[in-house]
Amino acid sequence: MTLIISSRFSHFLESDCLYPKELTAENIWEAFNAEYLDANNPFSLFGYMERQNADGTCRIEATLQHNGKEIMIYGKGNGPLAAFVNGMNDTFALSLSIVNYSEHATDSGSEATAVAYVEVAHANEKSLFGAGRHSNITKASLLAVVSATNRLSRISAC
Repeated sequence: MTLIISSRFSHFLESDCLYPKELTAENIWEAFNAEYLDANNPFSLFGYMERQNADGTCRIEATLQHNGKEIMIYGKGNGPLAAFVNGMNDTFALSLSIVNYSEHATDSGSEATAVAYVEVAHANEKSLFGAGRHSNITKASLLAVVSATNRLSRISAC
């Protein structure tokens, strides 16, 4: 999955007139942060609570900011990511589905930061990627969904 996101991100960089032809590692990192990790409009995630049920399902309550307004979403699924996507779909009349998911640690030890990547399809259209980074892998995953949704919003607005 990281090869796919790398390929799509390199196309993004090549089409962006803000960067010189010879990109430095700093240019690439800044662009990746701006496009995937730091963008928080129209959605940003404030917090969440998840509960695993005896039947194996998961319920999630999440507090999001959407266009400056705080909104609670509620979802149920086979895990926290599915529950979150279902809550986003129900609350905002979206048709998101997770196509692919990957994660890795950026360092080792109990204080390691996780990075999660998701490929999200919207209503059977072309899929988009999102990325999230946090010390909690579940929160990194939810942030990745928010990242993809924000990218979808920006592309749909064009």
